Amino acid sequence: MSYPLEKPLGESLKPTSENCIDQTDLLKVEEMDDEDIVLTTDSPDTSRMDWSNAVFRAGHRTGTPAEFEEFKRVCLAYANRPHPG
Repeated sequence: MSYPLEKPLGESLKPTSENCIDQTDLLKVEEMDDEDIVLTTDSPDTSRMDWSNAVFRAGHRTGTPAEFEEFKRVCLAYANRPHPG
């Protein structure tokens, strides 16, 4: 299965727009608690089916199972880190 953003091997990944600017207010995001995040039809929750065809990428290639396990380990450690306060 091919995905729209996936390029054949050897073909460079070039930005689609020179004027793409991240507009995320990172200070606001850092100050938010989980309770501040509201799920709406504009930002719905995802299901297992939504992720059933997902591909783990490491750089510009498909990641290995070992890389995926390391990624999960790091995510779990981050989620379970001690919180200040």
